[in-house]
Amino acid sequence: MATKRKPTDKVQLKIRLQESLRAKIEKEAEGRDASLNDEIVRRLERSFEPNNILRDVLELGYGPHLAGLLQAIGDAAFRTVAAVHPLLYLGTDIDPAKTTPFNRALVEPWIFDQVARSTMAIIEHLRPPGSTEPPSHVAAVEYAKGAGERWAESLIGIMNDLRAQIREGVPPGPEDDRIQWAVESLADLLRLKEERMDVLQRSTKKLLQLEKKKAAEK
Repeated sequence: MATKRKPTDKVQLKIRLQESLRAKIEKEAEGRDASLNDEIVRRLERSFEPNNILRDVLELGYGPHLAGLLQAIGDAAFRTVAAVHPLLYLGTDIDPAKTTPFNRALVEPWIFDQVARSTMAIIEHLRPPGSTEPPSHVAAVEYAKGAGERWAESLIGIMNDLRAQIREGVPPGPEDDRIQWAVESLADLLRLKEERMDVLQRSTKKLLQLEKKKAAEK
C-alpha cells in the first residue's frame, strides 16, 4: 500500500517542455538569482493565486524589482489620495463626492504635492545605503553625469510629442504604445497644467506691464 503523502512533502515530477520555454524560465530564474526548479515552482504557485494580474503585467513590463517599486509607489499614491481628498472640503458644506472625482484628484495642486511626498518617501525608504557617487570606471564617462535627469527630460519630450500627435490625429508608432497609454491616462492632468501655466504667464506679463507703467509715471 502506497504511503499517503503529506501536503508539505517534496515530490519529483518529470515534465516535457519545449527548449524555448525552458530557456525563458531559466532566464527569469537567473534574473532572480534563483534555480530553475524554484522559478517553475514559483510560477505554478502564483497561477493558483487570485488578483495577480497587475503584478504579472508590471513584472512583464519592467522586471521584478521595478515592478515591486512601482506597486509600492502606486499603493502609496492611492492611499494618499484616499486620505487627503476629503480633507479639501472639511468644515465646508461641500460634498466631496460632488466635486473633483477621486480618479482625477491629482489635478488639485495640494493633493498632487502630498502624493509626490508620499511616493518620494517610499523611494527614499528603499534607497540602498552607500555613496551615490558613480564607480570610478563610470565617473570617467561624461554621459553618466546627470543620466537620470536626461532620461526624464527625454521621456517628457516624448510625451509632449505624442500629445501633439494625438491632437493632430497622427497615430503613434508601435514603439510608443507604453508611453501613449501614460499620455492618454494623464491627459487631463497635463492639459490642466498647460492651462494653469498659460494663466500664470499671462498674469506675470500683466504684472510686469503694470510695474513698468507705474515706474514710467513716477
